[in-house]
Amino acid sequence: MDLTGILGFINGVCFMFFATEAYSFFMRKKNKRFNTIIGCIFSFWSLLLLKDPLYQIEPFSSSEYYYKLLLMTESPAVVSCAFYVMELLNPCCLSWKKGLMHMAPYILLFVSFFIFPYDIVYEITMYYSLLYGGFIIVYLYFGTKKYNRLIKLYYSDTDKVDIKWLWRSVSLLAVALVLWFFVAYPGRDVGDIIYYFSIMLIWGIIAYKSKRQELINDDVKSSAAEIETLSSNDIDMDSIKVYGFEKELSDLFEIKEIARNPQLTMPEVVKMVGTNRSYFSSYLNSVLKVNFYDYVNGYRLLYAEKILLSENLEMSQEEIAQTVGFNSISTYRRAFMKKHNMTPLQYRKYNVKKAD
Repeated sequence: MDLTGILGFINGVCFMFFATEAYSFFMRKKNKRFNTIIGCIFSFWSLLLLKDPLYQIEPFSSSEYYYKLLLMTESPAVVSCAFYVMELLNPCCLSWKKGLMHMAPYILLFVSFFIFPYDIVYEITMYYSLLYGGFIIVYLYFGTKKYNRLIKLYYSDTDKVDIKWLWRSVSLLAVALVLWFFVAYPGRDVGDIIYYFSIMLIWGIIAYKSKRQELINDDVKSSAAEIETLSSNDIDMDSIKVYGFEKELSDLFEIKEIARNPQLTMPEVVKMVGTNRSYFSSYLNSVLKVNFYDYVNGYRLLYAEKILLSENLEMSQEEIAQTVGFNSISTYRRAFMKKHNMTPLQYRKYNVKKAD
């Protein structure tokens, strides 16, 4: 089989991958809007792959104009990446109007090249795609920072809503974008093969993680909006200090040990304390100088320390993590290392030795 035949086979495999994943996302009932958007993105990529065999036939194979015209239909693939990032960071933020605004430059450039087939128009499209890819990374950087602040205001366990994995995927997407820029010229069969494998790997990771990702809901966003509004109105922090929540919080976390609940959220604690989300969050952030996530996990570590210092410890580290409220052993170990600069086992050995 020659290189062209191999390229055609891999193109077919790649097309089937995207088409199958698109179908699986359309069929998912949980997070219907999010999964439908991802299904549309995978469908779009499968259509792009479906047209690739046209590069081998007339007039696309012999005419530089038709070749570049066909290639320019691929450039909006960068926008599909942006749509995914935007919807993940801020569910329900996409609209038809916003989508068309992002697509408009590509449509304009395509029409311009169709009417005026100047190389400069084609080059502008290629470099604009690279710049747009840079925009995605910048947007992701600031969006992730805001997203992380938001989930730590609301959740005591962020494993299911965490999006650290997205940075690795976007980094790979950036590499794929550069590869696409490289193969966007005739006679790059080897580059095309590498490109096909790279996008299958990247979108395979995204598909796998997306099916397990828990999205932030309207309650999370409304909580953040309340807190921001409260801060902008210059709340009298002295009144919050006077009222205080020390007694209520002490009873809940030290006596009832509610932090052992791995699904504990800020609204649940607010309800137990008998206040509102804005005042409670302002109390944590402005008086105690800590967010909800770190506050709850601080108590989980205290529970774990008591267990680790017991004389006859028979529990495994996984059992301790689960008992005190951590959903994963990795989160437990990271939190412990951050506080004590040693692992839980090292902490136990050190303190037992010191006691002797």
